[in-house]
Amino acid sequence: MEIATYTAACIFNEGFLAVLIVMEVMGVTIGQTATDYADTVDNARILRVEKIAEANYKEAGTLHKALKVAENYGRILI
Repeated sequence: MEIATYTAACIFNEGFLAVLIVMEVMGVTIGQTATDYADTVDNARILRVEKIAEANYKEAGTLHKALKVAENYGRILI
């Protein structure tokens, strides 16, 4: 259980390539296919997170504009 926890933390923090580094330290020979797979998985993860961050940024901007409109509308009524 502890190994799985550390592995998950490695993947979350550093990406799948970190797992390959750990395996290499353990004496496992890492081939080009495994390295390519790690790069593909890591790049997909980064793109997914960037899309989510961009969507959140846009939503925050929209909410900020709506708040400003609501504040200005309140000033007009007072």
